[in-house]
Amino acid sequence: MSIEIQQKTVDIVFEEKEDGKLRGNVDTGALKKRWDKANDAEKERMKETVKALRLHFSLMGETSPKLSQLSVDFAADEKSTYWRYDWMVGATPFHPYYNEWNWFDKIAEKRAMIIQLLIDPAGSGCGVSESNAFLLGLLPAKNLDSPLDPILPKLGDGLDKMSSIVGAFSGVAGTLLKISSVVSSLVVTDEKGQKKDYKNWFIYRFLDENRKCCGVEWNVSRNVLHQYGSVLRGSLLLAFHGSPKANTPLKLLLRPRISFGAEEYDMAYDPPERELEDHDPVELSVNPV
Repeated sequence: MSIEIQQKTVDIVFEEKEDGKLRGNVDTGALKKRWDKANDAEKERMKETVKALRLHFSLMGETSPKLSQLSVDFAADEKSTYWRYDWMVGATPFHPYYNEWNWFDKIAEKRAMIIQLLIDPAGSGCGVSESNAFLLGLLPAKNLDSPLDPILPKLGDGLDKMSSIVGAFSGVAGTLLKISSVVSSLVVTDEKGQKKDYKNWFIYRFLDENRKCCGVEWNVSRNVLHQYGSVLRGSLLLAFHGSPKANTPLKLLLRPRISFGAEEYDMAYDPPERELEDHDPVELSVNPV
């Protein structure tokens, strides 16, 4: 078995368009060169006008997982082994190119960040069963009056009841399932403790048109960033099936993006996905055995 970690840091520079919206692209060093050449007055103007975020993201998991048999009833038994894959995404403005940019209040309200994990068979001869996609580490909230407080004592009972479900899972997945399945679905309020008509995060599954493979997408609201900070962690359990072909691994690709769209239907995310993948993509090559 081999746990591998792939990670990357990119700088995104945003420009305000004619419609007033911000659009960003990965900066490959042009901003630093501009700053180094600027005089003091120009540097002060840049601090006021330039908007830039540093985005760091990583993907971690087993690259030589054992194959599992398909189960008729999708039961977790001794022939089904799930493997855990974790991602981490963090964003922050960075000096000296900005001056008190309150980006938390500028990003989209309902879909502030999306984190996509593409599962590409890539001719490997393998298929995947997906289970238990979570957003981790959401408790306790910054909001001291959280409506979650009254139900926290009940979490212990919930975890005990989950034990009968996770017994057949591999040890690497058991703890995650016991804890996260209870906790991750509880956060449904805004930062003032008022009930909202949408959850703070949700899972969306899609087909990637370019890679022609399926993916899982974590959609995270602005309120999550306000309550818990701008470093997010998520996890997914996968079981692998089929007859692997030699030297043809399955690919897991992480693609995090940010939205400054004003409406829920505004799906303009930055940076463009190609800018995250053309050079050193955060990708695991998985060879099931």
